[in-house]
This record gives sequence, structure tokens and C-alpha cells, in this order.
Amino acid sequence: LRGRGEPAAGEPGVTRPLLGGEPPEGEDRALVAPAGALAGLGSCWRLLASVLGDLAGRLGLLLGLRPALSPHQERKLERLRSRRTPFDPANPEHSASLRELWARAFPEEAPPEAAQGEGAGGGLRSERWKDMGWQGVDPATDFRGAGLLALENLLWMARERPTVWHRLRHKTQGARSDWEYPFGAAGVNVSFMLLEMFGLTEAEGKRGGAAAHAFAAMLDHELHDDTLFDEIYCHAFELLDHVWLEQGASYMQFSQVAQQVREELHKALLKGPRTADQLRASLPC
Repeated sequence: LRGRGEPAAGEPGVTRPLLGGEPPEGEDRALVAPAGALAGLGSCWRLLASVLGDLAGRLGLLLGLRPALSPHQERKLERLRSRRTPFDPANPEHSASLRELWARAFPEEAPPEAAQGEGAGGGLRSERWKDMGWQGVDPATDFRGAGLLALENLLWMARERPTVWHRLRHKTQGARSDWEYPFGAAGVNVSFMLLEMFGLTEAEGKRGGAAAHAFAAMLDHELHDDTLFDEIYCHAFELLDHVWLEQGASYMQFSQVAQQVREELHKALLKGPRTADQLRASLPC
């Protein structure tokens, strides 16, 4: 719902007192509303419409109602789905992104040479990757279902939230476990968890649940909507680290921690945030 503005001067229904001055001769003063009263009524109506719109949206989320997505929202969601393209080490752009990840993780070290030969695929293999929390010598094998998006999420954090990147990458906050979660692999898990929650892993024609529709609604409000997923990713990763420390968790409890993160995100999304910052304010970290 949206309140209508008052008609312009000269249009029907606009009387001289609304613009200032005395009413026309013979006109009943009692029927002429003071300008301040009409202006105040318009402001109240717009405020009421905004509040009712928010309440209706939140009630719809709580009841599991699934409004149709607009073409505008569908286009934005499709752009996100396209970021799940499988990582291809032979693709120069993909390889350049992986080299940047190395530079962000190991700024004092030269990147490894691209692997050559049959079956090598041009990957940047090094035992050093394991120190960043990848399972093997080539992180490309860990991206799995999240595809290139998992790499892009990590790079966005490193570029745009360097303080958060450093704190999570180096585990500088809190009393840490002797068997910590692996940073790189955890990042892929966060990416894929959000893809699932937002219905971006579903086959075409399926739209996901309440969390997916809350995210789609945010796309209509977020000014920087092309980075909305990345911002939520950062908040989710911070929440994961917070829950990990709060529970005093160790490696074998990672799935339990991840499930709590998912539940906290779901509750926060059901409150109908309009921006990533509003979502962040509803998270317990």
C-alpha cells in the first residue's frame, strides 16, 4: 500500500486556503480544512501504509505464504544462480581469481606455478593451501556445489571486509579449540547453506521457502543488491565463528554449529529485514 500525495495547485479539490489566503466569497469556512491538518493527515496515512505493508509481509513469511516474484526479482536471482558456474582452472578469469585468493591468504609468498600436463587442469597446487583450511593441495576441488560463487564470496570478504577476513582467517578472537574448523572449507559450507536457504539450488520452477522469499523481498529494498548475497555471507560466517566460540566447539561439532547458524539466520529473516545491516542487527553476534 502506498499513500497518495496531495493534489497540485489548480487541480480539483485544491482550495485557496490550502495554498494560503482567505476562502472564496460565500464558501463555508467550516468545510475548508487547515493546511497543517491535511498535510499531517497525508503523513500519517503514508506512515500507516508503510507499517501495514511491513506487517503484511512479515505475516506472510510466518504463515509460509509465497507471493509471486516480480520479473525484477527473478532477474536478480538468475544472476546469482549464474555465479554458481563450476570452477574451471583452465579459464583465465577463474585462475586469476584463485591467484588473488592466494595473494590475500599468503601476501608474502609467490603463488605456485599452474600445474601442467595431462589431467593437471592448470590448477595452482600447493601443500600451503591446507594451512588456509582446504582439504587438499588444490582448493578448486573443494568448491563443489557452490561453484565459483564460493571463491567470489571469500574474495569479496577479503576486499570489502578486510578486518573480518583477517579475524576469521587467522582465528584471532576468543579461546580457540585444539581442532579448529578449516577456514576455506567452512566458507564453502556457508556459501552452499545460503544457496539452499534462498532456493538457489532448486530446479527451475521451484521457489524455496520462507527464507527464500524474505531474501527475494530484500532484493527490492537493498541499494547494493548485487552484493547483498556477499554481505549476508559475511554476516553468516561471523555468526558461525560466534556460535563456535560460544559452544566451545571442536571439529567434530561443525555440523551442529552449522545447523544452529542456519536456524538463527532463518529466525532473523522471518523478521522481514530490508537490508543486510538490519539482518545483522537481528543476529546474536
